This record gives sequence, structure tokens and C-alpha cells, in this order.
Amino acid sequence: MFTPCESVAQSLQGIKVTALGSVEAAKLLCQRLNSLRQDDTFADLVDKTK
Repeated sequence: MFTPCESVAQSLQGIKVTALGSVEAAKLLCQRLNSLRQDDTFADLVDKTK
């Protein structure tokens, strides 16, 4: 769950980051986090930890 957040945080700290790229990265991160909130996706994650 934290890997996508860390990846975006690192990329936003880059020297060649653009505003457009930052917005796109944030949108993709929001989509990914929202998908993790789905019941079936969450259940799959829990099953993998057993």
C-alpha cells in the first residue's frame, strides 16, 4: 500500500519534475489508492498475508 505513495513522493522531489507530471502522478496515485479500498481488492491483500 505504501509503495505507490513512496514512489510518487520520490518522483515529485526530482529535479526535472513538471507541474503537469506532478498532477498526473497525483491522479494516478489517487486512482490506485481508491482501487485498494474496494472490498474484493482488500480481501485479496488480506489473503496474501495469511
